[in-house]
Amino acid sequence: MISLDIGCGTRKYQNSIGLDKVKLSTVDIVCDVDKDGLPFKDNTVDFIYTRHFLEHVNNLEYILKEIHRVVKRTGKVCVIVPHFSNPLGYSDFTHKRTFGYYTFDYFSPLKYQRGRKVPDYYVDFKFKVLEKNLMFSH
Repeated sequence: MISLDIGCGTRKYQNSIGLDKVKLSTVDIVCDVDKDGLPFKDNTVDFIYTRHFLEHVNNLEYILKEIHRVVKRTGKVCVIVPHFSNPLGYSDFTHKRTFGYYTFDYFSPLKYQRGRKVPDYYVDFKFKVLEKNLMFSH
């Protein structure tokens, strides 16, 4: 089973191949995914984990398309990003974008998820959104 942690930083997901653009002890492959894409063949990855990475990328659509390209049809992707209401999310100058509850529905073929219809976003790839959670710290 091939498992990737994209943008792993210093906290790599268990039993995963860590990718980051900075060489750290947890990083197995140094690459700038935002520029060069993912260094894997199509449909070869079983699981992709990305935590607090997507808010830093220049081209979200490109990165999601790369993730879609390498993950198997039966594979899963776990994305953790800060919600736009979190002060640390919008005050961090390294963040290129914010995320809301419906952000990833724009990349899903199911337009009426959770009772709200999002406009069709014309991309040539789609993800099935299985679960969304909002977590707030105390």
